[in-house]
Amino acid sequence: MLRKLFGLNFRQHIESTVEPTSFAVMQTTKLDEQGNRKRASEAVFDTQRGRVTWTERVPDAPNSEARVVTSEFKGPVQDLASVFYFIRTQPLVSGKNFEVQVSDSGRVYRW
Repeated sequence: MLRKLFGLNFRQHIESTVEPTSFAVMQTTKLDEQGNRKRASEAVFDTQRGRVTWTERVPDAPNSEARVVTSEFKGPVQDLASVFYFIRTQPLVSGKNFEVQVSDSGRVYRW
């Protein structure tokens, strides 16, 4: 629909590597294409230190400076792809709440 209305193409390819027992994310790679704009990013999760390091590069400009964001977290953390699988492993009970930490672009959010 966006292509027909505005002549723009959007495409995202996300790959997540998770720890198989806890489903905690270990690494995320993403290719984001919006028209002529392309960005490649990688997030590496150091669970022992409780730190995520996110690096974004422009594939068409290999000499450009990469954007790097580092954030801290405690406990298991998910990314935008793994969070859906993680939630499916939780015992969902009507009226009961639980919190999930989600990382996107190097930031960590509590949901």
